Parts: sequence; C-alpha cells; structure tokens
Amino acid sequence: QPAQFDTKTAASVTLSGDAAGSFTRPAGLNDAGPLTWKSASGTDADDGKVEALLNTLSGLYIEDIAGDGDATPTLEIRVGFAAGEQQVTLGQTAEKAWQILIGNLAYSLNESTAKSLRNKARELVGMDKLD
Repeated sequence: QPAQFDTKTAASVTLSGDAAGSFTRPAGLNDAGPLTWKSASGTDADDGKVEALLNTLSGLYIEDIAGDGDATPTLEIRVGFAAGEQQVTLGQTAEKAWQILIGNLAYSLNESTAKSLRNKARELVGMDKLD
C-alpha cells in the first residue's frame, strides 16, 4: 500500500480542498489515550475521527497504478511525522475516475474508496457526509 504508515506516530494532519482543517498532537502523546489531538484553534479534536481518517488513508484499497496523475484535485491530506511529511492528493479525472497521488505516482481508486476517504475528512472537520 503506497500510503501505508504507522498511524500511531502521526503528529499532524492538515486537510485542504473538500474539507479544510489542521490538527496536531504533541510528540510522545501518541498512546496517551483520548484528547491528544487538537484543532488549529486549540480546542480538543475528536481523536476517534482523526484515527478513522488516518486508518482509512493507511488502508486504502489501490486498484492499480494510474499513470500521470492528470486528475483534478478535490482533497489534499498532509500527515506529519517526526521524520517528515506524507502528502496524499485525491482527485478525479475528466472521465470521472478517481486517483490518488502519493509522491510522484498516481494510483486508481474505486468510487466507494474515494467517497469513504472524503467522508472521513468531512466528518473530522464537522461537515455532513456525502450521499
């Protein structure tokens, strides 16, 4: 899986596009229990929703390599770790196919996987789910 990472070591999550928000937690609190994630405004974030997004991202079902990544971006997720940042961009092609761009490689996603990822991001920032 190209986006697979240890969700327990993530220290920041930044969303833009469909859903926008920024969430952080102090280093070393990854197993400290609930209320470790904070929103950009400093309020407690719903840890379960942050974890759900990270788990969905890390466990994506990738259909195949999509080629040049010519999709129009709809959601960008940046996950920060002590060693650096992982950027994932979800987009849709002119033919309405979903792709995810990780690094310089684009991968095909089925519509339900793309919708699930978008819904997890929307839930995290307090938006309604997509139909």
